[in-house]
Amino acid sequence: MAKRLAVLVKERLGCEVVMTRDRDVFIELDQRPFIAKSKGADLFVSIHVNANRKRRARGIETYIQSLRASDRDAMATAAFENATSTKTLGQLDTELGKILKGLANQNKEEESVELAGYVQRSLVNTVRPAKGHVANLGVKRAFFYVLVNTDMPSILAEVGFISNPDEEKLLRDEAYRQHLAEALYQGVKKYVEARSPQMMGT
Repeated sequence: MAKRLAVLVKERLGCEVVMTRDRDVFIELDQRPFIAKSKGADLFVSIHVNANRKRRARGIETYIQSLRASDRDAMATAAFENATSTKTLGQLDTELGKILKGLANQNKEEESVELAGYVQRSLVNTVRPAKGHVANLGVKRAFFYVLVNTDMPSILAEVGFISNPDEEKLLRDEAYRQHLAEALYQGVKKYVEARSPQMMGT
């Protein structure tokens, strides 16, 4: 989906896209925003597929960075996503000041909320006709290593639950994955249009 989204952004918006990875290799979660920062990125979009012990869990949700989770489900999602990091508690403690400083950037937070809103609405509105029903889990907040210290508007989009049999089947479908890429693109496009209309058509 990330590769599909990259093609759409390049071809339709004429923007440069930097992939934190273009093949199935692991890159430390906190290194991914570092790559974006080193390239001077204007936006950071992390695309994930959710999972839950409850097979009935389903839906789409979009996250922004926060030390305080929106609810228990958001906390559980963040814990699941962060589990792949090799960060030690000692290392995290030394970085806490940087993390808090980054979260204190109100302008970035407001822009992230706006970007998340556009992406979430676009995903839900695009997916609903494709599958007939979609659980709109909304825009949420939680702490994610993959969003640590981003200096640009940044979001994490959970586009479905691979642990749900119905959504897993959909995610295996190439046409459905293209639907999701299109939805992500439309969300990004609407954000860019709202924030920087002069960028469109250049």
